[in-house]
Amino acid sequence: MHMEFIDARDAGLVFALSPEELRQTVGLIRALSQQSALGPTAVLVASDFAFGVMRAMEMLLQDVAEIKPFREEEEAHQWLASRRDA
Repeated sequence: MHMEFIDARDAGLVFALSPEELRQTVGLIRALSQQSALGPTAVLVASDFAFGVMRAMEMLLQDVAEIKPFREEEEAHQWLASRRDA
């Protein structure tokens, strides 16, 4: 299973998504999930706002992808390691 660690701490403006952009991003990820299985993805963010956006994405995609936001890098790596053993 392919796992991803995304360090998005420097992507501050990227997380200023409008509701329409969020829907488009969710649609894109859903389309990608139909082409190939998506493994667990840990996303490291720097702000509460970015965490909230990623948490919304996590909930909207829970049926097709395992995406989880984190504020602490070590916690993200531990979660990915636990998914490897699952």
